[in-house]
Amino acid sequence: MFGKGRKRTHRARDASAMDGSSSGPAPKQFGGNEYRKKKRVHVLGMDQQLEEKRLEKLIFGDASDVVANLDIDEDELLEFDEPHEASSERKPSDKQLNVITATTLEEDSGVEEGDQSPSAIEDDKPNSQKEPVWMDEDDENIQVKQAFQMQGRSLHETSASRDEYSTFLKQKYESMMGTPRWAELNTDSTRKSDTDSDGDDDVMQHSGPYVSKRRSPNLGKGMIETKHLKDLNVDSNAEGPIVSVTEFHPTSTVALVGGLNGAVSIMQVDGRTNTKLQTIQFERFPVKCAHFSTDGTQFLVGSQNHGHFFVYDMMEGRSIKVPISHSSEITNMKNFSMSPDGRLIASLGRFGHIHLITAQSKEWLGSLKMNSEVKAIAFNKDGSRLYSTGDGGDVYVWDMHSRSCIHRFTDDGCIVGTSLALSPNEQYLACGSSSGVVNIYEGNSIFTSAAPRPVKIALNLVTEINSLKFNASSEVLAMASMDKENAVRLMHFPSMTVFSNFPHISENVFRPQCLDFSPHSGFLTLGNNRGRALLYRLKHFGNY
Repeated sequence: MFGKGRKRTHRARDASAMDGSSSGPAPKQFGGNEYRKKKRVHVLGMDQQLEEKRLEKLIFGDASDVVANLDIDEDELLEFDEPHEASSERKPSDKQLNVITATTLEEDSGVEEGDQSPSAIEDDKPNSQKEPVWMDEDDENIQVKQAFQMQGRSLHETSASRDEYSTFLKQKYESMMGTPRWAELNTDSTRKSDTDSDGDDDVMQHSGPYVSKRRSPNLGKGMIETKHLKDLNVDSNAEGPIVSVTEFHPTSTVALVGGLNGAVSIMQVDGRTNTKLQTIQFERFPVKCAHFSTDGTQFLVGSQNHGHFFVYDMMEGRSIKVPISHSSEITNMKNFSMSPDGRLIASLGRFGHIHLITAQSKEWLGSLKMNSEVKAIAFNKDGSRLYSTGDGGDVYVWDMHSRSCIHRFTDDGCIVGTSLALSPNEQYLACGSSSGVVNIYEGNSIFTSAAPRPVKIALNLVTEINSLKFNASSEVLAMASMDKENAVRLMHFPSMTVFSNFPHISENVFRPQCLDFSPHSGFLTLGNNRGRALLYRLKHFGNY
């Protein structure tokens, strides 16, 4: 019975479809008058679908704007009466996507030309507070106290809330590091850097490490930045137990190291390997003094036990023995100096004599005579004047053109003068004594009185001063004594204070016998009584 009822129902439904009384679409025709049967999809639950669309519109917004931009009617977006449109979503083409993107960018581009939004006007106010661009909602749920308890840390009572703890961290950072430039809001410099497209930060103005500060052209006082390098004679060690002389070449990055066993080595100065270029052995000739010639083509070697000296020609690679005439009364060449102009060699003799020898022919020209034994001499920068001191504590000033004494003064509190050094700018004269005192005089004040007052009395050393040397920029004075270990100091100018970190407290330089600065003060060398020529890098001075 039920089966017959179902058949009549289907038969009635088919008849009504043949008459066109149904509201659904007519079947499509495919070739001739044949009809292909196709299942009809009825839109069931229309009220439910409309409710879903209404909710989507409330949550995700209306799609009418996009549809309007595409010039598509809203009625064409969804057609529920078409079965194939109801079962699939309508996707825009690539061309339509490009139109949507371009339109959206134009709408989000901000203020149009000539207009100014209220937010932009508010930013120009000096006291306006900028709102954060984005905030994480999860941050509101953070409990600082609970987080500290989980980490086993204690929290200050005044920083229990999140805002108070954030303010505490900000103040702590600014007190230690200062306010970063990017965090300086509402300042003229910040607005200028934001609006000026050509303005760059200071870090982009120069190359090099970002954290390093620009080096001041003047050397600061207090502490000097040095680095202890490999010994200058690390590749030779042939100079004997006592290194009596070290000197840098005036133009090339080489240096000589000599000792009392008669060996003089020429070293390449690089601070890493210090390769030995050559070692010259002078038989039974303890080297007490050695200097490069002014042009750097030769170096002279003298001894305290012989009345002759040697000249080594670095271009030809041979040594020449130079005898000394007995009529000159020169008994040895244990202490001599080369004039900066390259014309003369001044050698210290007995009974206050200073012997003058030509630098070219090595002939004796004459002598200068002091009233007491001479201990030390020093030329000025151009070689026109010679300063000398010795027993009695008097300092003589000689004119080298007339070979006469033009001034004489008494070194304050000095009994025996043992060393002299004149700064390259001739602004300061340093006088060392047998008691370890170094008096500093202004270059012009010594000519105004026979007993000038020193501008500085250095009492840092307590034994006889054997070495005094200014660097090329007249900013550092090195003073040393060979009678005590670690008896070497570096004094800063013009403050006239000793650098507190040289030599280092954990370092032992032993007894310094000699010292020298490189031509541009980049290196300092110290010869000691352990057969070593110590080498230091002075980092403030960039060149050799």
